[in-house]
Amino acid sequence: MKTKSFLTLLSFCLLFLLPLSLCAQEPVCGKCYKKKSLCPYSCNHPKCKTCGKFCGAKVNPCPYGGKHPKCNACGQLKENCAFRGNHPQCSTCGKLCGASSNACPYDGSHPKCNVCGQLKENCAYWGVHPQCTTCGKLRGASSNACPYDGSHPQCTTCGKLCGALLDSCPYDGNHSKCTACGQLKENCTYRGNHPHCTTCGKLRGASSNACPFDGCHPQCTTCGKLCGASSNACPYDSKHPQCTTCGKLRGASSNACPYDGSHPQCTTCGKLCGASSNACPYDGSHLQCTTCGKLCGASSNACPYDGNHPQCTTCGKLCGASSNACPYGGKHPKVVFDGRDKTYTANGVSFTMKPVAGGTFTMGSTSEQQEPSDDEWPTHTVTLSDYYIGETEVTQELWTAVMGSNPSEFTGNMQRPVEKVSWDDCQTFIRKLNELTGANFRLPTEAEWEFAARGGRYSCGYQYSGSRKLGDVAWYYGNSSSTTHPVRTKSPNELGIYDMTGNVWEWCQDWFGNYSLSSQTNPTGPSTGSNRVYRGGGWSSRARSCRSANRDDCMPGSRYYNLGLRLAL
Repeated sequence: MKTKSFLTLLSFCLLFLLPLSLCAQEPVCGKCYKKKSLCPYSCNHPKCKTCGKFCGAKVNPCPYGGKHPKCNACGQLKENCAFRGNHPQCSTCGKLCGASSNACPYDGSHPKCNVCGQLKENCAYWGVHPQCTTCGKLRGASSNACPYDGSHPQCTTCGKLCGALLDSCPYDGNHSKCTACGQLKENCTYRGNHPHCTTCGKLRGASSNACPFDGCHPQCTTCGKLCGASSNACPYDSKHPQCTTCGKLRGASSNACPYDGSHPQCTTCGKLCGASSNACPYDGSHLQCTTCGKLCGASSNACPYDGNHPQCTTCGKLCGASSNACPYGGKHPKVVFDGRDKTYTANGVSFTMKPVAGGTFTMGSTSEQQEPSDDEWPTHTVTLSDYYIGETEVTQELWTAVMGSNPSEFTGNMQRPVEKVSWDDCQTFIRKLNELTGANFRLPTEAEWEFAARGGRYSCGYQYSGSRKLGDVAWYYGNSSSTTHPVRTKSPNELGIYDMTGNVWEWCQDWFGNYSLSSQTNPTGPSTGSNRVYRGGGWSSRARSCRSANRDDCMPGSRYYNLGLRLAL
């Protein structure tokens, strides 16, 4: 009961006493209600319809004074707007993020395609790239993508698909041609990489200016050089032409045309150098003759002997020499035969040549010739022209005057015949004698010697020269006392010639050879041989060897002390 009364009393107090206390201080904002100008709401604070809080309350008031602002972009209250009314602009599409209309659909975070790396809205496949059925790669990928985006073209060259996984065109539709030969590289022997020939430096197999032998240059069989080489090559590519002038191959390694087909004309003789016929004999370089000083083979005023001036067989001098030449050019005039003796002098020594009128006689072992030798047969007829023969054998005096020395074994009297002289020595003596006298002395032929020994046209048919009695006309084994004797100490023969029998044997000009039956005119013996003839017998000879028809021979270099010479002219 007491409790109930207390509660009633409390309620009465609150009812009447509380308003008295509020009037003094407003309970919402805490400002005096009596001074209404201080409370913006005159102590009648409205409740915010948005947040339910009192506007202007001191505690937990409505922050917006009951007027919550809306976001212009999304239309929501700013406190509810995710961006508090400050929507950012998408850097990708330029639209506002979270706007109520025309907003960035990705709220500023546009997704990218994992395959191509583009924004999904820009990706042709919206991030779901299909796989190419031809090459197996993803179409439109940023790397290792199908290069043809699934539509592989067919190569117009090989007909295969370009870039296919299997059996594709190896050149991706762009079959390249070889720059050297112009063929497709797959058809080019060298796959477009033509090597250079090591011989000529040109490309092997090229379409133009190529190595003509594809790197295998043949060797020319004519000159031995490589055909088509860049250096030291066969100039005729193994087909050497024949020179029309000399007939030889041009550029050959041996026996080639020395002028390679362009033979020069010699300025001296006017002939072509090296021609096969009528060529310049000196190949354009005419020699000057050391004998006459003229050019050999020149077209005018040339050396008449082409540099090889012959030695005159008569005087021993060179024919056509510029000084001390043979005055007769090697052709000394023949002595005019007048039937008279002729006397010559050489270095103060005089000697006489006897005339022998020409005629015909039987040569060999005639009936008066006793004990003949086999080489005196067969007898045969010989006809001779006029000539001269020495009155005596050549004396030691004459030989010494010409040669400057005396080779004889038997000395003491210079009128003795010279001996120990070879046939070759006699030729030297005669050349020097001819040079001194200008005459044309020589050795007599074998026929001339026998005709003169028999007495020529005046022959009496003696077995020996001038007599049937050997001792009357000859110094021989039976009367010589084994020595020579001065000439003209025995009787002469029918022609006035001394010592043709005995004293010393006498060299003749001929090679030794067998007789023949045929008749002969001015015979000179065989053209060749090994031995030369000598005639007449000597101081050591038996009577049989002193006959006019007797013959003997020896090598032309032999020297004996019973062998001399007699001159002929």
